[in-house]
This record gives sequence, C-alpha cells and structure tokens, in this order.
Amino acid sequence: MHSPLGDARLVPVGPLLYRDELGGDLVAFQADSSGRVKRGFLGEAPMMTMERVPFSQSPRLHWVLLGLGVLVFVAILLTAIGRFVRRRLGEARADDLLPGRWLLVTLSLLDLVFLIAVVAIIGGSDGLLEGPLTSLKLALALPVVATILTLAAVYVAARQWRTRVGTRGARLRYSGAVAVALLFTWSLAQWNLLGWHM
Repeated sequence: MHSPLGDARLVPVGPLLYRDELGGDLVAFQADSSGRVKRGFLGEAPMMTMERVPFSQSPRLHWVLLGLGVLVFVAILLTAIGRFVRRRLGEARADDLLPGRWLLVTLSLLDLVFLIAVVAIIGGSDGLLEGPLTSLKLALALPVVATILTLAAVYVAARQWRTRVGTRGARLRYSGAVAVALLFTWSLAQWNLLGWHM
C-alpha cells in the first residue's frame, strides 16, 4: 500500500481489515454496496481518511500544473524584461507590439508573488497554526486579481485571432500562456486557494 505515511506490505486479518506486516498497525477499508473499496483508514493516523480521487483531483496532476505555471510565468517575466531592454535600445521587434501583453505580465507577477507569499507564511515561525491569518488573507487576494486578468487575457487572445494581429507564432505563444494561466487558476480553485474559504 502507498500512503502519505510511506509504503507498507499488508496481510489480511479479517474482512477488509489488514495489518502492516512489519509494524503491526491496522488498516481498515470501507466498500460501497457493489463491493468496491472507497475509503481506507490508518490505525496509526486515525484522523486521516484515504479516499480514491478522480484524475482531475490527483495531487500529482496539480504539482505538474503548478510547476508548468511557475515555468511559464517566469518565462513571461523574463521575456518582458527582454522586450523592455530592446525598446530602450531602439531595437523593438514587430512581435513586441502585440496587444494585451501587460495582462500576461501582471497576472504572472501576481501568481508568482502569491506562491512565494504562501511558502513564506507556511514556513514562518508561526505557520498557519498560530496568530491571525491576516497575511494569508491578503495573499489570497492576489490570485483573485490574477484570475480577472486571466479572463481578460482570454478575451484579448480571441480578439487577436479574429483580427489576425501580430504573427501566427506570437498569437500561438500568447494563447498558450493564457491556457497555462487558466489551468493554473483551475488548480488553485481545486485546492481552495482561489478566494477566501476559511
């Protein structure tokens, strides 16, 4: 069995009841009316319940989306810095003038600052267990604003394709970044990190 507490080899000791072969801890399972196991209960952590989740709620999927979002957002910010330097040097390219780029830059900055803030809050001396949650409540405002900007970027991307502004490659890159921002927002919503659910 694979669980958040590690791997264990289980041996049956009763109906839907198993014992860890090495540690002796009990693991019980609950089945639905058709006999399919729906939940598991660990004897060493009785406050935890293991449940089957659909792929859309898989932690592995959301870690991938988180990582993809971070990579794309960092790339957007670095590209924006490069465009700024080119404009200062008078070497702007045609793709640099694609409308709506400020939306991507701003939402990328907000989402990255949010992630950094959450890591800092959780890793702080008080964490989430002591003291007021004022800093977390303020941090949770960042993805809300980023979501509004993401929806505006969806509109801009659709308009870019309709009016054929910029090159096809520039439009594809913009639309791809918007798609990643939408997936990132959806992932935050799945983990109750979009808005205030306290």
